[in-house]
Amino acid sequence: MSSSLTPLQNTLESILSRLSILESNAGIKAPAGGNYASPATGGGNAAAVDEVAPALVAYDEHISKALKPFVEACKKIDGLKDTGSNIQKVWEGIRSIVEIGTKCKKPSDVQSSLMPHLKPVQDAMGDIRKARLDRKFDWHIKAIMEMLASASWVIMSSPPAPSSFIKDTVGSSDFWSNKIRKEYKGKDEVMIAFCDTLKALILDLSSYVKEYHLSGLMWNPNGIPIEDFKEQAPATTASTTTEGNVQTKGAPAGIAGGASGADIMKELAKKTNR
Repeated sequence: MSSSLTPLQNTLESILSRLSILESNAGIKAPAGGNYASPATGGGNAAAVDEVAPALVAYDEHISKALKPFVEACKKIDGLKDTGSNIQKVWEGIRSIVEIGTKCKKPSDVQSSLMPHLKPVQDAMGDIRKARLDRKFDWHIKAIMEMLASASWVIMSSPPAPSSFIKDTVGSSDFWSNKIRKEYKGKDEVMIAFCDTLKALILDLSSYVKEYHLSGLMWNPNGIPIEDFKEQAPATTASTTTEGNVQTKGAPAGIAGGASGADIMKELAKKTNR
């Protein structure tokens, strides 16, 4: 083949490989006689296996665009630094669930099958709730806990649409955020940034889920059984932290106070089914 055509061939192979991945995710079988890989590459599905699923790529973009600004806002507030780190662990744990969906077939019982994989999420949420915070952060932690209900989207199925459920948490979270805004407006822009980035995080997550997981967590119809899934790397377990010396009062509606980390996702699942 002429060397002048090599770049064109490489581009075509890349396009065909991506089409194969998208069709696999949609449950469309490759045409008879093989797959879309070019004969020059030896065929096979190696390229497709190595590709990162679009849903996972988009989730990483969501983390960079919306999660990181909120975590940074938390870290600028003395007393919420560890809380911000634990929220990041929650989102990283959900990323592992999204990855499972891209590689595994949908199990018959989604909630039961995912619970073992949700332990890092449960642990991080438990640490957020157990943190001993100064009373001046009561509104902050309550706004955060209302927002964390949105993490239950991975064990939801329509109706309601998971993206709508996530978006609905804006109202309950804003109830507390608006108290913070009223208290600190014109006095402390860091506190205002906390409220704004919290709301932006929820809305961006809703948009992501609406595009890639419209009726629930997307699964791969051609994937492996979830029992055969192996983590790429061991998940980081959130550690218990203390901040200040006064325990946060109460817990938001739908999340019972005093529950262990292992119970939190089950509580959230009940809330989604109301």
